[in-house]
Amino acid sequence: MSLVLSDASYVALARIFPGNVRRPMVLISMMAGLAGSIGWASTYLLLRHGSWHLPLLLYASLLAFVAAPLLLFALPRPPIETRSWPSMVTAACQPRPTSPITFCAGISTSSK
Repeated sequence: MSLVLSDASYVALARIFPGNVRRPMVLISMMAGLAGSIGWASTYLLLRHGSWHLPLLLYASLLAFVAAPLLLFALPRPPIETRSWPSMVTAACQPRPTSPITFCAGISTSSK
């Protein structure tokens, strides 16, 4: 279960439901546990009826047309104030007090 980004989903749930996060976490854990059993069985059945192309195309289309729109439209977006890009860039490009070099996005330039 550590390979399915369950930690990231728990953090997202904690941000979405700040007061009552236990029930959604249990539901995610139950779905993750059942997904393996259902996934292996359905892959086996699809492979029995066709080649490896059939499960690959079916799972890719499920991800593209079901999971991606759900993630795009169902998850709440953070407020605009927390996503202010110019303030993050100006904070990252400040010169360090002990160095004559300014680091900005991984590129160093010497200040003379």
